[in-house]
Amino acid sequence: MTDFSTKTTRKAMKPHRCEFCGKEIAKGETYERVFIVDGKASDYALHTFCDSIIQSELAEGGYEDSTLDLLLDCARDKVFGEKNNVVMADFYGVTVEQITFVFGEVAA
Repeated sequence: MTDFSTKTTRKAMKPHRCEFCGKEIAKGETYERVFIVDGKASDYALHTFCDSIIQSELAEGGYEDSTLDLLLDCARDKVFGEKNNVVMADFYGVTVEQITFVFGEVAA
């Protein structure tokens, strides 16, 4: 999948944007910084929770010859495409009613 990669756990000195979910990583929050060379150099910031989702997807296998972008897309589809409303509401920090209003009924 990659030519080279490193991952470090850091404490944010300034706000960052999570590459996986798009939400802010707040100043002072612990996050994962991933540096990958996959034909080109890429540097990503990820919430620790979001990184665990990606690691779970990697553990399922089948990504040996894939790009990081494909892996991120597949993991996003699995999480945001299959999450039920309660889990999704918890993730976004809103009520189930708000999720249902915006997304409709999301199948588990």
